[in-house]
Amino acid sequence: MDDQIAILSRKGDCLSIRLPKEIGLINKDFELRVEGNEIILSFKKVKSWREFFEETALPSADFMKERKDLSPQIRDQF
Repeated sequence: MDDQIAILSRKGDCLSIRLPKEIGLINKDFELRVEGNEIILSFKKVKSWREFFEETALPSADFMKERKDLSPQIRDQF
């Protein structure tokens, strides 16, 4: 992905970062760290599979509805 521009704004004592919608984030929880003059946002690390599935949105009901199930490929043996 090419570098994207985010917008930083201040409201009272808080700073907000507005990210481009092309980033398409699913998780809203981030870890923040500063390295030199860079601010780095990372998805919050999940501690367990249970936590992952509890925090991850499920796909919509029509997810892959249009998918065509292809026949198995015929391959040469080794």
